[in-house]
Amino acid sequence: MTTRIVIDENEYLRLIDQMRISVPQEIKNARQIETEREALLAAAQAQAEAMIEAARQKAGELAAEHVVLRQAEERANDVLGNAYQEAARIRGEADAYALEVLQRIAAQLDGFNRTVRNGIRLLEAGSPVGTPADEKAEPRGGDADRPREAPRRV
Repeated sequence: MTTRIVIDENEYLRLIDQMRISVPQEIKNARQIETEREALLAAAQAQAEAMIEAARQKAGELAAEHVVLRQAEERANDVLGNAYQEAARIRGEADAYALEVLQRIAAQLDGFNRTVRNGIRLLEAGSPVGTPADEKAEPRGGDADRPREAPRRV
């Protein structure tokens, strides 16, 4: 027994020729697969970058909308504050006007009240209207210059 093997030379050459033919084809296939892989990776990278850019734009838009929304809320709060201040001012002016009108009415009513009291005193004293007793009666305020009507007797 020997360590040597006998092989058929024709079969050996045929296998070598077949390997020469198939190995370049396999190398071509491997290169093609690697090219396709690189193209797929580049496309995936481009798609990922496009998605990242779209996300950045969307985030920018949302941030801008947030800023606009915050500015609108601040403006609305300013407008509301101004409206409340204006309403308080108008309410204060209306209250001041109502007070002034009520004070004038009260003064007129006081004048009417004095006139009525004077008339009652004169009638209770039995003095006819237009006698010197009128001069002793209380002053009548703003009605002093106006002529009085004589009371009617029924």
